[in-house]
Amino acid sequence: MVRPFVLKNIVDTNNPATVLENGSQSNEVIATIPEEYRQNLLDGMLGVASGLDVYTSGNFTFYAKTGTAETWEGDFLYITGCLKNVNDNADNSYDYMNYKENGSYIIVMQVRNPQYHGLGFASESSYLYQGIVNAVLENQN
Repeated sequence: MVRPFVLKNIVDTNNPATVLENGSQSNEVIATIPEEYRQNLLDGMLGVASGLDVYTSGNFTFYAKTGTAETWEGDFLYITGCLKNVNDNADNSYDYMNYKENGSYIIVMQVRNPQYHGLGFASESSYLYQGIVNAVLENQN
């Protein structure tokens, strides 16, 4: 299972206290999706979202990605989604005082050992995800 991280430092393996090179800095962009691939990615995530039967209301469009992982800690199912607000201009200058009207939300759900809950695929857990989406959207009203 991939665990995302930001590199703190590159150190000498013989002496971890010796920093050979600094890692990434706060707010540093360490990766980006090339512009020419973004719409295709969004279209794919919109298709996954529509297949989950998760519904949004108001000014939101739902994009999603599902996944599974088998690890030494047990099995996991994931749904990662974005409730994209049509008023979100994505220019990285958010007005947090008006976030309720303009902000978008990323929601990540992880179900550990899904077989204990009768789930075999991430898509089968969409009713749980819908509950989270409902809770977020209820806060919008």
